[in-house]
Amino acid sequence: MSNLNGNHIIIGVGGTGGNVLKAIRKRYFQEISSADARRTTPLGFIYVDSSEENMKPNDPTWKVLGENSQLGKDSFLYIRGASLGSQLENVDSYPGIKSWIGDRTIWDNLVGSVGNDGAAAQRRRLGRFLFSCAVNEYESILKNQVKEVKSKSGRTDVTFHIIAGLAGGTGSGSIVDIISQTRKHFQPNVGSGLNYKILVYCLVPEHSPLPGWDKGFYHANGFAALQELNALQVKRFIPHDVSGEYEFIPLERVDRVFNSCFLFTNANENGITVDVKNDLPDIVSDLIFHYLFLQVDDTTRAFEDAFTLENIVDGEKEKDENAKTVEIANKEKPVRTRRFNSFGIKRIVSPEEEIVEYFTYNFARQALLQFKYNNWSDDLGYRDQPKNEDYITFVNDRATLNSWLLSDAHLMLSLPVLPSEK
Repeated sequence: MSNLNGNHIIIGVGGTGGNVLKAIRKRYFQEISSADARRTTPLGFIYVDSSEENMKPNDPTWKVLGENSQLGKDSFLYIRGASLGSQLENVDSYPGIKSWIGDRTIWDNLVGSVGNDGAAAQRRRLGRFLFSCAVNEYESILKNQVKEVKSKSGRTDVTFHIIAGLAGGTGSGSIVDIISQTRKHFQPNVGSGLNYKILVYCLVPEHSPLPGWDKGFYHANGFAALQELNALQVKRFIPHDVSGEYEFIPLERVDRVFNSCFLFTNANENGITVDVKNDLPDIVSDLIFHYLFLQVDDTTRAFEDAFTLENIVDGEKEKDENAKTVEIANKEKPVRTRRFNSFGIKRIVSPEEEIVEYFTYNFARQALLQFKYNNWSDDLGYRDQPKNEDYITFVNDRATLNSWLLSDAHLMLSLPVLPSEK
């Protein structure tokens, strides 16, 4: 396994982000089995969710190769809904909420619908509210993770990987604020050597969600989130600072709010679909994992360039022959960003450990079957059932008894038994 290519922070948001982050952690434990090596790898993790489904201690779904790959408490951010009512009653005391909360009466039904686990229940506005209540905790966790990975590598550059689904309330509702808060604290400055990239990975709502998944907002959430992401990148939408530090996120000096946004779904161009909950996280985690650990040389630079779009886009200018004329004539901000991207990847591995285990198991099983049944088949080896033969007829056959010297004539010694008697 190659060394990690720079400092990286992986941020999972909502259920989809948590599932992909879990898949990355399990792959990480598989590829880097040494605990000492993992402690020195400049790779940080943050998981933000309004549901405790993937945050319960000793969750067996995080286990791989006998180890628990679950994150530590310093990487979990559970955005609860217990104090929503009191915060709305005293909204003037929360400047990060007051600026965008709107009509207080609209929130009565939303706050009442928050379950015991505080989940956003596919309501984007509620997901944003929940995150805004815990934004200070997010900033603290983020800064600690960045400080830790920098101390491990001695480098100043950091790449943030933000993963979310756009159908749910938490991911769709808080993705813009998480990107904005991350960029607010970590703005690139080429002259000082500070290079902070933000790569976003968003699951677009599938055409036919699983039964019970669509609560009436599934596809609308995805459309609204994509609109906001596009407007955020072209700076037609400057979000309120939900932390209350500023009225709006200061993005004036930022060339790119995020470097690239990868959109993926559970179906490819050939119409082949995969399971959103079980298979898709592994596919996305493979892409991210390969990018993290691929060495940048002449053979892999093309992959990295395609990944970061540096060879495709340079700013948001038009690429036609009249680009300069259009730019001068139209001083308005662009309407659409070109930094949405998609990907496809196939993972080819040689499962050496699984091959050894498979042969060991099969040799042991064949030996036991030989002892128990001794039923050999040229096609299957030793079978797990007795031979289908009529042993009584075979034993009573006269030729068999004569060959075994057990016929009545042999037993009565009418026929010789010993060679000396013949």
